[in-house]
Amino acid sequence: MEVSSFCKYQFISTSCRSVLILDVCLFSGFPHVSPERLQFFEYETVTVQCEHLDGVNDWRVKRKFNEKRATNSLDPCSSAEPSCTLDPSFEVFSGEYWCENDEGETSNSVNISITAGLVILEVPVRPVAEGSDVTLRCIHKETELSLDFYR
Repeated sequence: MEVSSFCKYQFISTSCRSVLILDVCLFSGFPHVSPERLQFFEYETVTVQCEHLDGVNDWRVKRKFNEKRATNSLDPCSSAEPSCTLDPSFEVFSGEYWCENDEGETSNSVNISITAGLVILEVPVRPVAEGSDVTLRCIHKETELSLDFYR
């Protein structure tokens, strides 16, 4: 995300609360991510779940990592389960996550970013309806410094 990179490198020392209007549609078929954000610090516990999706078919978490990984490296989401927990999480687990059922139907995807950096941008996991308010917040890993957010 370009906005988060800008925030990460430019505004490490100040609090950011801002309201933006996003021009996107509201979708319901997304994996549930906990905690409810898309950016995380390394070593945080992150859970992706598909259990909330309707239907008679079992849903399972699928993912595509942003970078190539060794085949023998630890992959906490390699089994076909309705839930995947990254504990601890690492930058190499950054990527696209979605839900898929036995018939090949898929949910919308979410892009999860895990960083070893000091600042992340807290944004909603799901898109918001056009005209709705959304709160964005910069989070510093080690302190509760005030951060400024600019768009």
